[in-house]
Amino acid sequence: MANFNEQEYQQYLTQRQQIINEFTQTKAYDLIKQRLNNLITTEVREYNFVLFMENQDLISYLINNPLPYLTVANNFYLYTQPSQVSNLDEAVQQLQILFDQHGIAITEQRIRSLLSPQQNRYVRVMDGVSSIIATNLINLKREYQQNPQYSGRTTSLTGE
Repeated sequence: MANFNEQEYQQYLTQRQQIINEFTQTKAYDLIKQRLNNLITTEVREYNFVLFMENQDLISYLINNPLPYLTVANNFYLYTQPSQVSNLDEAVQQLQILFDQHGIAITEQRIRSLLSPQQNRYVRVMDGVSSIIATNLINLKREYQQNPQYSGRTTSLTGE
């Protein structure tokens, strides 16, 4: 059995306390930020989510009159495929008319954004989440971002 050395133990305690004292909240955030940045994936999205459609007339119309840059998934989810857009201005105008005819309020700027390639930065937390849970999380995020109590706060640890 090794002999207990009181002086070494006191030196250990002093060093330990010094490390604890130097480990500030800022250093903790920096460490978390660094580790998350190592996990961030950046890619150009193949599809952009537009909306969950409950309008059966619009669903039927899109199924019977397909547009090369629109995809209806599971009869409820509308996505754009920017790589299939040949004329952005024409596609924006076409969708604006279509949405207006079916009572869907989406601005021209938003449509233009949905028809343009978008970079996606994310940290994959979980795979295989059902679309219902994903939609609920998106709605929760929007609610959080629109709440005046939280306005001005950022959810990004990267500062972007």
